[in-house]
Amino acid sequence: MAYRVGNRTNSRGKSRKAVPSQATYERAFEPSFKPSPFDRNVKIDPPLKVLGEMEIPESGYFIDHENPTDNIIVREVPNVLFDHSDVEDKDSSEIYELLPPVPTFPDTPPQSLNLYVANWSRVHNFGGVTDSTKDPRIDDVEDWSIAEWTTRHRWPQEATLDPTYVFFTQDPALFYTQQVISHYEPDDDGNIQAVMVPDEDIVWSLDGKEVHRGWFMDLSALSRTVQVVQGTAAIVPRLLSCTATNSEGELRKEIKFAAIDSDDGGLIGGSDQIDNFSSTFEGQFIADDDDNSDNYRSAIFWPDPRYGPRDIYVRFMFDGFGKGKSSRRKFRKNKATFRLDGKTVWSMSARQVQDKWTRKDKKAKRHQDAKRAFPAIFNDNGRIKKRYRDAGGGLLDEIGVTDWTEGRKSALFYDEINRGNNYLIKFSKKPGPFDLFLGVSFRVRKGGWFSKKHTRYWEKTLTYDNEELNLDTPLQPIDLGVVKIGYRHR
Repeated sequence: MAYRVGNRTNSRGKSRKAVPSQATYERAFEPSFKPSPFDRNVKIDPPLKVLGEMEIPESGYFIDHENPTDNIIVREVPNVLFDHSDVEDKDSSEIYELLPPVPTFPDTPPQSLNLYVANWSRVHNFGGVTDSTKDPRIDDVEDWSIAEWTTRHRWPQEATLDPTYVFFTQDPALFYTQQVISHYEPDDDGNIQAVMVPDEDIVWSLDGKEVHRGWFMDLSALSRTVQVVQGTAAIVPRLLSCTATNSEGELRKEIKFAAIDSDDGGLIGGSDQIDNFSSTFEGQFIADDDDNSDNYRSAIFWPDPRYGPRDIYVRFMFDGFGKGKSSRRKFRKNKATFRLDGKTVWSMSARQVQDKWTRKDKKAKRHQDAKRAFPAIFNDNGRIKKRYRDAGGGLLDEIGVTDWTEGRKSALFYDEINRGNNYLIKFSKKPGPFDLFLGVSFRVRKGGWFSKKHTRYWEKTLTYDNEELNLDTPLQPIDLGVVKIGYRHR
């Protein structure tokens, strides 16, 4: 095969025939000569121009003689190029088996779960103190200030073994978690970071039953769980568990707690108290769920005006006062004692608790004692208006007073002039359970002058330990009504 490009020919040792000059080059093929398309021995110089005006740099070019009609020019390049489909054909997964697998997260069960409790009043029955600087034993909730309670309420978790938290009834119990770590994984820069368990995967269960999800839980106004029998407190704690869960497993911790009346607090350590925790400080610890706060996911103290004291009114009447062996003289000579939560508020002549409205009182124009507190229910002459006179508690709402008379006559509406002068007792009480006691006693002879003497007792105890004085009670005076006291002999 011989061909000519321009003025050059590939024929050797033979005479060359002139070829007319043409704008394009001509090819002549001889079938007897079929070199390989990539045979370097037939490498020729490239034409000056091909494919229009594009110049091809000097290099090795080969003409495909197998398919001359395709007019393919092949250039040898120094770098090997692969088509993507060719790579996929040659791909093998055997090499990846030798490489470490890419880790998936989470790769472990939750790592950390810290539980804290606030608004408790005693710590009972713990296995020991591991840090003597964090001893949580106290005799009275006022042993620590609010600032100290803010930090020290965590001490049982941090420095004791298996504590039982004891709350006073009507106090709210706050349980919360901090640093609930699910696992650790590297960030985009390769630094190992802690990843937290989502709040919805933190589950609280009371006695085995799920009751809440989230990083904190409130139990308000706990009812009594500690029973007192003959001066001995029997504590049977309730079990609260908290479980943090991820795809690899769970981490669980438990809290034991109980509730007792503040009056019986001394039976489990410390001293008896009239008021509970929240009433003492007139507020409570709450969970700070404000993500912009410096104390986020912690417990902060919240003053609550609802825990303020309320004025409470009551009257007592002695059955048989001034009759038979229960003469006014004997009541005058013996003292009546009024106690609030076991502590004496006052002691006075029993006749002052109940006596007649006399002409001397009327002449001196002594008004009834309720007028000093509620003048709106009285006329100018000192008599209670007919609308309210000797009424029950149904009209107390009109003068902004809470009705606790339980069907008795109102202590504020009691008409002393017609019914006799009964001393209107007023005392203040913060929210929480309480007991009232009024009593008097003296010796009497049941028969003649030479008969055996007996002691006659007038004693009455009123106990309020359920819904009384909780936060739903308005911050206004309370009327307990007129309470009658019968007597007995011993």
